[in-house]
Amino acid sequence: MKYIFMDLDGTITNPAEGITKCFEYALNHFGIQVESRTQLEQFIGPPLRQSFKEGFGFDVRLIFPDGTDISTYELNDKLL
Repeated sequence: MKYIFMDLDGTITNPAEGITKCFEYALNHFGIQVESRTQLEQFIGPPLRQSFKEGFGFDVRLIFPDGTDISTYELNDKLL
């Protein structure tokens, strides 16, 4: 029997670099530059809608106008 271990919460690996790079890419899309990706580490964990709204003042209805759940966008490669 073969086993596959999934580490989705950072217990075994540190996903901070990949997550913050993705977050930075999304912010750059909207013309927002960050001085350092370490600033974005505070957004690892909370839902993206919450992070964009509370951290950057986004109106998430404009980003996701049809009200579609964020996971649908992620699965369809339509994130932002």
